[in-house]
Amino acid sequence: MKQKPIFFTIVFSLLGLFFLGMHQDLIALSNFSLPAPERENANIAQTILTVTPTPTTTATTAITATPTANATSTLTATPAQTATLTPTTTNTATATATKTASPTATQTPTPTATATEMPTTTNTPTATPTNAPPSISQIDDQVIDEDTSTGAIPFTIADEDTPANSLVVTAVSNNQVLVPNANIFLGGSDGNRTITITPVDNKNGSAMITVTVSDGSAQSSTNFSLQVNSVNDPPFLDLNGAGGGTGFSTTFATSGGPVQITGGGLQILDADNPQIASATVVITNLLNGSAEILSANTAGTGISANYNSGVLTLNGLNSIANYETVLRSITYQNNSTTPNLADRQIAFSVNDGTTSSNTAVSTVAISDARIKITITPATQTIASGGSAIFVINVQNMGNTSLNYVSVYDALALDCNNYWNALSPGETRNYSCNRTNVTTDFLNQAFVSGQDPLGNNVFSSDTAWVEVENPNVTIVKGPFTQTVRRGDPVNFDILVLNTSSTVDLINVEVIDPLTPDCNRTGNHIFSNLDAGAEVVYDCSLDTVSAAFTNVITITGKNILTNDIVEDSSVAYVELLDLAVDIQASPRELPTPGGPITFTVTISNPGSVDVSLLSLSSERLGDLANPANILIQNNDCDEINSIIIPANGGNVSCTFISTFNELPGNYPVQVTAVAEDSSGAEIRAEATATIEILDTDFELQLKSNRETIPAPSGIISFTIDILNNSSTSSVVLNSLTASEIGSLDGQGSCMLPQQIDTQSVYSCTYSTEIYGNINDIHVQTASAAGSSSSGHSVSASDTLTLLFIDPEKYNVMLPLIGYKTFPPGEPNDRPCTAYYINPNTTYSTFLPDDTDDWYVFDMPKNGSAEIKLTEFTPYFGQISVWTDDNCVNIDAADMLGFNGNFEPTKTISLSNLIADTRYYIWVSNDDNQTYTTPYKLYVDVP
Repeated sequence: MKQKPIFFTIVFSLLGLFFLGMHQDLIALSNFSLPAPERENANIAQTILTVTPTPTTTATTAITATPTANATSTLTATPAQTATLTPTTTNTATATATKTASPTATQTPTPTATATEMPTTTNTPTATPTNAPPSISQIDDQVIDEDTSTGAIPFTIADEDTPANSLVVTAVSNNQVLVPNANIFLGGSDGNRTITITPVDNKNGSAMITVTVSDGSAQSSTNFSLQVNSVNDPPFLDLNGAGGGTGFSTTFATSGGPVQITGGGLQILDADNPQIASATVVITNLLNGSAEILSANTAGTGISANYNSGVLTLNGLNSIANYETVLRSITYQNNSTTPNLADRQIAFSVNDGTTSSNTAVSTVAISDARIKITITPATQTIASGGSAIFVINVQNMGNTSLNYVSVYDALALDCNNYWNALSPGETRNYSCNRTNVTTDFLNQAFVSGQDPLGNNVFSSDTAWVEVENPNVTIVKGPFTQTVRRGDPVNFDILVLNTSSTVDLINVEVIDPLTPDCNRTGNHIFSNLDAGAEVVYDCSLDTVSAAFTNVITITGKNILTNDIVEDSSVAYVELLDLAVDIQASPRELPTPGGPITFTVTISNPGSVDVSLLSLSSERLGDLANPANILIQNNDCDEINSIIIPANGGNVSCTFISTFNELPGNYPVQVTAVAEDSSGAEIRAEATATIEILDTDFELQLKSNRETIPAPSGIISFTIDILNNSSTSSVVLNSLTASEIGSLDGQGSCMLPQQIDTQSVYSCTYSTEIYGNINDIHVQTASAAGSSSSGHSVSASDTLTLLFIDPEKYNVMLPLIGYKTFPPGEPNDRPCTAYYINPNTTYSTFLPDDTDDWYVFDMPKNGSAEIKLTEFTPYFGQISVWTDDNCVNIDAADMLGFNGNFEPTKTISLSNLIADTRYYIWVSNDDNQTYTTPYKLYVDVP
């Protein structure tokens, strides 16, 4: 270990004691005996003793000195040595030092010193160097908002002994909950340093930050406060709980039922609010219109749910737990027979009454499991006892794999089959047969499969097998024909007895699907001679679906009574087309809003069709890209497109703007298509756009405007106006303040229907109590529903003043009745000059008798009217109110000031918003003053 010199400072005093200071690594205290000086006023002497220790020795030294004069001396001693004190004066002093060392040695040093005192001489003391602490600049107090950082706050450090880049800076917080030390970041270099503080998320309050700089031996600190202001944190929504991200994914199967679209661990977090006010769930890409449905179970929560056009809204201030329960219950359902297979993006958000959460998205894949089976040939003729051979084709027509695919044929068991799985688009073909066929039959094969979600799908097909019978033949034609939905279908029937020798009796024709073709009982050919041929026609009035029509004839051999039989088949194909138009929104509160239309054209028929045109009587050719009546149109891309049979569909969208007056406006679209033979089919659909007209107004009137205190019975009249030109209104609520429901009060009765542009009026009376100068506010409110299905409401308010029952008129002092000279711009209430509250007007002159001004209260409350620098000695200011400026009289006065000072003030309270108040400045003095006065209406 390196030895360090030890510096002692001995301070002599008149009491004979001294203080011994030292450098670090050694502590020593010495007692020093010193007699009183020989002369009065002798100076105190200071002696510097320097001792160099050995590593293993601890020494305590006692020194006794007897100075005889002023002296400043330096004594140097080492352990086990003699110390010599050399004075700088000629006087003598004796000093003895004894030192004991431990623990490895015991020594008794006896240093002696001889001092020569020079009374007039003072030696210069030896300075002992010290380590000065580093310095740090003051840091200002900081104020930030919750969930933010301070940014880099600069400060400086310095040390006269140590380079700045060698100084160590630390910082601590006295509030570890708000600001953990780990969230304090120090930066910078040399003497320019920074501190950055990031409080814990969603925490607020205050913390004291202490920043310390150290050179290794000494240190300095500075403190500053950090105030973190509370802010409203938005709620956070996670649809899958513990899963990654905030979204959720699931699959809806067309072959199954509604599917839940949130996870069981759905979670809502809100750092500063335990309740949620509302939630919104939106299908952002609604592709099948009203066929797509969102549902929620709100039972037992008090939360209301409403679904319309792809938007599910939850309302009602309620606990986070209840909203989590309801959101977890939400399901998606698509009832379209030909759904668009694009994934649906369903956006979720919640609102705590102030701010909305993040948007979390549930992605719903559409699994459209479909399977098809085809039997060929569709018809075949074989000899009696022969075999019917079939080719079975099974195809996965959907967008998802199918498991456990099974084919079942009850009449041709050889056609039964099974596969574990069938991929989308995959086809299986095979041959099968039925042997020893003796009679005609209709063979029907079924196929079934299961999608990955466990839902089953089915399909079937038929084939006709005809066995030759030499005795009787029936033919139904045409063999195939195509008919539009709703049209009739006609058939020609040929019956032939093929025998040239044997007659047939009890001949009957049975056609279950076309009863008009039946021939039973005693009919024209119930007895069919040998070789005879009969032709007749029959029909089905309305075709609603494609079908296979089998007709059967039976007869009895007149000789043997054997039954003979024959059948024939005819196929009827359906030419059909369907169109759907959806508008979003369907209602506009005012003209001029854009409407997005979605048109879906589907083919429920059994033959493919080609789209020829898509048009609207209102909006023109929707397939024309140059149509200026629509925007963002992609319907021009579907012209001439082939729409497959049995549910194929196409969709397109466009936007149109409606600027019409309130009313209902139907938008009809017409689609025209044709089959391969050129037969056309058309379909129409209409979406009605409503521009709302809810001009609903209530007017409240009374039979008087003042009430003699303390009470009076006032009669009120309510006029309810339905100004709508398109919608009637059913009035089902009518209330008044202090009374409540007016149903049955006076002439008021509910409910009431108010036709378009009509008025319903009724009157009621009530007694009102108050003191002189009290103002009573009476409010009436009405509510109902319009015939367009919307809620309407209106209200009106009037005020009544309580007056002195002995004074029904107020005469202002110094103001008599005046005739207003004609021609002045503002000498009457009805020509009053309009002024704005909280604005100083300083250009008005008191050069006439009367000046009237008027202002409107911007809100309910008080006002102070100030008239200043008013020169006329005899003058006044007063404030009045009345709905009709012509009828202002003394009862309408609210206040006046007629003092003889140039400043006149009137303070008013309980003023009503949007009410007109009149100010009358009168001059009873001469009208020769030319100094403007100032007028100011102060509305706090």
